[in-house]
Amino acid sequence: MMAPRQLYLLLLLLAAGPGSFLAGDVKPPSPVWPPPPDTPRIAWQEAWDQATLFSVHDGFFDRIGRFLFGKKEVPFETPYALCLTGDRVGILDSGTATLWLVDRAGGDIRPAETGRAGPMASPVGLTADAAGRMYVTDSGRRRILIFDTAGEFTGFLGQTVAWERPVGIACDAAGDRFWVSDSQRHQIVCLDAAGRQTGVIGRRGNGPGQFNFPGQLALDGRGRLYVVDSLNFRIQVFSPGGDCLLAFGTAGDRPGSFARPRGIAVSRHGHVYVSDALSDVVQVFDDQGRLLMDFGRPGRGPGEFAMPAGLAVDGDDRIYVADHRNHRVQVFRFLGEQ
Repeated sequence: MMAPRQLYLLLLLLAAGPGSFLAGDVKPPSPVWPPPPDTPRIAWQEAWDQATLFSVHDGFFDRIGRFLFGKKEVPFETPYALCLTGDRVGILDSGTATLWLVDRAGGDIRPAETGRAGPMASPVGLTADAAGRMYVTDSGRRRILIFDTAGEFTGFLGQTVAWERPVGIACDAAGDRFWVSDSQRHQIVCLDAAGRQTGVIGRRGNGPGQFNFPGQLALDGRGRLYVVDSLNFRIQVFSPGGDCLLAFGTAGDRPGSFARPRGIAVSRHGHVYVSDALSDVVQVFDDQGRLLMDFGRPGRGPGEFAMPAGLAVDGDDRIYVADHRNHRVQVFRFLGEQ
């Protein structure tokens, strides 16, 4: 039986009608960076969580039900990695070991099917090739899963490689070369389209081309490889041939330094976005490693983070951030060099 308070609230909401606050008329503030009076370069756009991804087609009475009896199940426990392909966004949830597929055009969300591969143990890396297939590094089971455009498991990549802990993964624009960071071996492995190993970069150390637990990877429009060199607290950049070109960043909590670098993405403008899971900020560098700005701060509101992780940037300059401990993905937009 409905409690008196719930009945009273229901009557009030029915009297207010669909134009009430449940219809979403009250919108959160939209922060920008840098704040006024400076000219803004980054603007917060939206957050994807249970309220947005599971209620796109909800009506007035659906919103009443959620208000009175609780929200629907939150789709994300701890989103960790992101990738983009066409109108689809892949969101890898490390907490539930699930690859979510989001249709940006239709607003649909559904999980990929691992099928005969069985459940994933510790998925942490995600990329897509030119054909729209997605690749997931499962560091717990030391393998890389391949999903077709329908989200169905089709096989494994790099089965002949003796993986220790595959983490980051990136695919070139042609879809015929993959880079995978093996964190435990402190190296980057290069694979061809068939998954055969064609080269290796690095060993443990802190010199150029050496790593200390390399993590997430990204490629720019020129085919240069960006590596989150996690415990060296820096980003290393390599040519398509594997030569170390430059490194930037040091250990610290000041702008331009890193406390726990986690995700990385490179935009069509050559801007390098790096999330820091300890400082709860995303820093923006140019392709030479010079700091341009940062955005975000600790918290749960719009533009605030709790251990931000994976990043992705689309062709319309939208920046997607896996807000790991806030159980959501936040979307920002680069406003251009005004």
